Amino acid sequence: MKHQHFALDFLFFALGSYFSGLFFSNIYSTQDTHSSQLCKLINEGGCPSFSSDPKVDEEINQIQSSYYRTYPFEMRRTREQSTCRWNYLTSKHLYEMINQEPRIGLNGMWRSEVEQLNKFAIQVLSKETGRSNYVMQDILRHHDPYEGVRYLLNYHQQDDTSNWVTVELARKYAGGKPNLKSVTTEDDVIKPINIVMSLSKVSSRFVNFLTRYERTILPRVLRHQRRHHGGGGGVRMTIVVAAVADSSSDATDTMHTIDNFKSRNRHCDVTNYVITRGFYNKGADLHDAILQSTDDEVALVVDVDMHITWEFLDRVRRNTVKNQRVFFPVSFSQYDPDIMEGAAKLDSSLAPLVVTDQEEEEVVVNEERGFWMHYAYGIVGMYKEDYLKVGGFKLDIKGWGVEDVDLYKRFVSHPQLQVMSAIDRDLVHVYHKRNCDVTLELIQYQRCIGAWAEMLASQRQAGLLYDDLSNRSSSKKFDHFLSS
Repeated sequence: MKHQHFALDFLFFALGSYFSGLFFSNIYSTQDTHSSQLCKLINEGGCPSFSSDPKVDEEINQIQSSYYRTYPFEMRRTREQSTCRWNYLTSKHLYEMINQEPRIGLNGMWRSEVEQLNKFAIQVLSKETGRSNYVMQDILRHHDPYEGVRYLLNYHQQDDTSNWVTVELARKYAGGKPNLKSVTTEDDVIKPINIVMSLSKVSSRFVNFLTRYERTILPRVLRHQRRHHGGGGGVRMTIVVAAVADSSSDATDTMHTIDNFKSRNRHCDVTNYVITRGFYNKGADLHDAILQSTDDEVALVVDVDMHITWEFLDRVRRNTVKNQRVFFPVSFSQYDPDIMEGAAKLDSSLAPLVVTDQEEEEVVVNEERGFWMHYAYGIVGMYKEDYLKVGGFKLDIKGWGVEDVDLYKRFVSHPQLQVMSAIDRDLVHVYHKRNCDVTLELIQYQRCIGAWAEMLASQRQAGLLYDDLSNRSSSKKFDHFLSS
């Protein structure tokens, strides 16, 4: 109950400040887009550049500090996430935030498009392999402003789920049938993955991650080892334990927890070691761990708050291509269970929808449990060679945040690498209380507050709690009026 009151105390302040900024940001983005299109129509040379006159800059600075602007002006940049965003579909659903709903049933044009693509791909596979018993698992769909629409359709056979086939199709904006680009077959020899993590101390979140890994990943690793008479099982972990100068006991406890996990699971390949610095530097720790990856391993950076599955790891393998593509999966971020519980008490129809057990095996996706966290870039699948090609993480950032966004932008800017950012239906960010350190750099602190505010509650839950608070406040004022 204490946690619930704490969450409610800050819910409305955080949501108000964050979403008002988000609202105006979207307005400004739309205005910029329309202005850009208009000036390009009028002037073939494109939009004019802004003056860099020092006097003009000084006047702008004075305006920024005036009473009606409380934040520094920044030129709008191209939204990199839009250029790299892929739609994720199955034969029944589209996974996307539409009207606050994270998953919608296929109908209309979406269903027609999926059915046409599936029919075409089955014909291709039947001609290529002589078999037609393929079952479509999912589709990744990408809009290119110049080339049209690109599709990656993933199949496995009805009687053999270990062998995957990916059919790549393309369709020009002019319409017509899709064109075949390639057919890629994956045998039972899976790509090895090195799961890379950095942490500074043992927490319940880390213990829960190890428990979930032991329950969902290790049985599949063991099965793979038995099938291939040994080997690494296709997955291993490299964990860097950060020891800050004045908290060495935390690192000792963390190493002890990991060693106990390894002793219980001797078939699990885990490398763990301590790095001591004067301050926590997540980017530098991850950089060191990525360098431990072999040339043929996919280095998968994850966080201890993630609930991962074997199916998620399979998609990382398929979507990460050496010297060609890096993969930034989008996770489903859970809302605060204390706030959901409070809202469900006010509206009983919410009770079946909200989370009651964060450790449940089945991933349940609906508008009252969470949202797709498109703006987060902390989870990434890549090869060490590609990571080094773009210069890696920025290594001088203290504390939490920003290092992932910087790496994402480096990949987007590289001319030889594609960036795929797509929803993964099995990747869940388990809710946890967030403490935004006021000593962080301003941009780190702002992003911490923004992320914290958005993952508190759905609009419906926030509205219920706000109405209840308003009604109770009005009732107290009325009682006070009567008593006086």
